Amino acid sequence: VYDVSVNKDGSVMAYLVANETDSTKYTLYLQADGKIKGNINSNYMFASLSNVESIEGIENIDLQYTTSLNNMFMYCSSLKELDLSSLDTSNITSMIGMFNGCSNLINLNLNGFDTRKVTVIAGMFRDCSSLTSIDLSSFDTSNVERMHTLFIGCTSLQNINFGENFKTEKVNNMHSMFYGCTSLTNLDLSIFDTRSVRDMSAMFFNCLNLKDINVTSFNTSQVVNMNGMFQECPKITELDLSNFDTSNVTDMSNMFSSEVSNLKTIVYGTNFIRKEGAD
Repeated sequence: VYDVSVNKDGSVMAYLVANETDSTKYTLYLQADGKIKGNINSNYMFASLSNVESIEGIENIDLQYTTSLNNMFMYCSSLKELDLSSLDTSNITSMIGMFNGCSNLINLNLNGFDTRKVTVIAGMFRDCSSLTSIDLSSFDTSNVERMHTLFIGCTSLQNINFGENFKTEKVNNMHSMFYGCTSLTNLDLSIFDTRSVRDMSAMFFNCLNLKDINVTSFNTSQVVNMNGMFQECPKITELDLSNFDTSNVTDMSNMFSSEVSNLKTIVYGTNFIRKEGAD
């Protein structure tokens, strides 16, 4: 039993109750007199509760004055499901590593998430290795500037619903975005506007089962780093890079490198240029 109120007056209490089937795992219950007001900085709120399988009462948290949820559930490695659809995230600006290391998370409900003010979602789902699908259809990412390592280590991920408001025109960093998504077989990124991106290094590195990928809409005129972009993607047979402008790229080493590769066709455009002195 924990008094987690600011004034230590018992107005906000947390209870850890051992599960009946496994006494080493717990359910976390939150109780309060009315709504639980989140701090302006609510980073690490539930971080490292590695033995908590579920959280009850999370719908009572009021994030009206909160701006940052960085690493909120980081390393909650036993957490299996999480419904955050009731949270008001309209004033949140940062969600870095929000679910980082939630390796047993299977069901994640983010419906209704208001992300219009969010500027960074880097590593948000990092190492969520049990998630098979992610629904981001409610996300408006028109102000996001950094989404690198967004899905890195999501080894079971098979489906991503980006939705029509998943905007990327302000994003400058996408490095390692899908790194290690070994269960993805197809990826249609035709909605991506990459006009501002400078770093695409290792973006699809180690996507071992990726067969079909659509990057025909990519504007790479500002990109300087493509190191290992498609490295260890052995099942891709064809890449259409006809719209790639690599005139500013200084590093494209290991861009297509793979120990065993089925890549037979690469379609280049007139602006696919390897600069003198570039790696």
